Amino acid sequence: MLTMTLNTATSAHCEAGAAAPAAPTTGPPAPSQPGAPGTRPPTGAASDVVMADAAPPLSPAAPVEAAAVSATPLPITAPANAAAAAAASGSDPAADAAGVPPALTHSGPSTPVSSRIGGATGSAAQRHQLMASRYKDMQVEQVAECAASTILEGLSLSQQQLGRGSFGIVMSGTYHGLPCAVKVMIANSLDKSALSELVLAPQISHSNVVQTFASRTARLTHEFFDLLEGGDSTRPAPQQRDPSKPRLLQPIPLQSGDGFGDPGAGIVSVQNPYTVLHSLLYEFRATTNQYMVVVVQELCTKTTLHNAIRRGIFKPSAQWTVRLARRALLRTAVEVARGLLHLHDTGVVHGDIKPQNVLLASSRDDRRGFRAKVADFGLAHVLPLATSSLHTETTGSPAYMAPEAFRGSVSRAADVWSLGVCIHEMLTGQRPFADLPDGPGVLEAIREGRVQLVWPQPGAMEMADDIVAVGRRCLSLDPAQRPPLTEIIEDLVNIERTIRAELLAPLAAEQVAAEMAAEAAALAGLSQQQREEVARARLADLLGTGDSFPSGGVHEQPPQPPQQPQQ
Repeated sequence: MLTMTLNTATSAHCEAGAAAPAAPTTGPPAPSQPGAPGTRPPTGAASDVVMADAAPPLSPAAPVEAAAVSATPLPITAPANAAAAAAASGSDPAADAAGVPPALTHSGPSTPVSSRIGGATGSAAQRHQLMASRYKDMQVEQVAECAASTILEGLSLSQQQLGRGSFGIVMSGTYHGLPCAVKVMIANSLDKSALSELVLAPQISHSNVVQTFASRTARLTHEFFDLLEGGDSTRPAPQQRDPSKPRLLQPIPLQSGDGFGDPGAGIVSVQNPYTVLHSLLYEFRATTNQYMVVVVQELCTKTTLHNAIRRGIFKPSAQWTVRLARRALLRTAVEVARGLLHLHDTGVVHGDIKPQNVLLASSRDDRRGFRAKVADFGLAHVLPLATSSLHTETTGSPAYMAPEAFRGSVSRAADVWSLGVCIHEMLTGQRPFADLPDGPGVLEAIREGRVQLVWPQPGAMEMADDIVAVGRRCLSLDPAQRPPLTEIIEDLVNIERTIRAELLAPLAAEQVAAEMAAEAAALAGLSQQQREEVARARLADLLGTGDSFPSGGVHEQPPQPPQQPQQ
């Protein structure tokens, strides 16, 4: 467990996630025996592939194709016995008997299959023990409170809202001059959701996870409310208050007294971040003795995956071909899966994956112009070591929840289900179960699996059948039948490679034909002897000899001197 000294003194340093010393080990590690469970070295994960263009982001008006870069395949550890060999080949007798569909195969280039080794439960458990450092369960003792009057030190806030929820608002701002997003939340206590944002989020670092720079918390007091309302905490309040009773924050009294009021209709230029903070706390009807949580995160300027779906980024149009739309979908789904895989490898289950919780950061890596990042860890859970699931009373968004999640079961497989729902929404453009009426009966039907998402029929959507196959497997009612994220990433990357290869094949054929025609034209004006010299030079280059063959031919040997008889 992480340990941290509880600091309640007023201090300029008010980071809730200050560095905590690692828990000491209680003894030397047990020696590993060859062949013992959990001692096999990792065999690698699915390879990363950069999409198409390294050019600046373009609007969907000018389709351009460029080369993809594939990673070098990692070596695969040979299985030590028949059971391991069966796992390496991806075959499962029990699954075959049950009629479980096999993994996707593609005619195009494939990624390393090392991630397929160990589809069984034992090998999956080994993978979840790869990380030397795992995130620990969160405790209130890990949080250091700061004074409310210093909670915005180094921060500036604008009046631009980036998002909002039931318990907080996200504003744009700066953190020591760095553009950032500032999430301000109000909580009655430092519950699990607040602890996830304060303690867990700052520890997570991955390219496809929203980075948290700092987190702070402070208790709202009467003195702080006096400051926000424009008073002076050094002077006595105009009326006696009972400190034990909660107090609502009041609006700032700005009265000129001349009867004209504010010429700007209440819209003013704000330089003081505490003025913006006052408006946020007043809007949420904050009271004394509540906790204020401030989380400073990287700024994702391309809004959310939900907005991208609504804008039709993943649907073909006159300017955005089917091929580009499918590649954009696949690339985005892979990025979300990689972010989830990092969480799972470090023992964290997100618990609320949905398009609204996937932020899009500006990126020039490819034509989409963004990179997907998993965000919002309010419902995240830390799984104990060697545990695949746990029971909780908190639930995510019903439309994206796995059936077992309605019964309080949180697991990696539940996150895979939510990812499958996101893939369905990206492909069809329709919110899950949007055509069903609201009510408890619908939730009960989803929980029991009596209503399911309708996928497009084979051939109904161009270049979509393989995507549908992956999505269907993610939405298996049996959690054990849902594929691991390594396998999902591998399949999605291979699908995109196949789509790209279908485009490059005719282009490559045209290029070869053009080169052959140019070569024929160049040789047309040469004599027979000159053509033979050119052919010999090219053959020497192919063989790497660096010089041409003698004019007599390849098989002509130079004369050998006569051998002297041995004495």
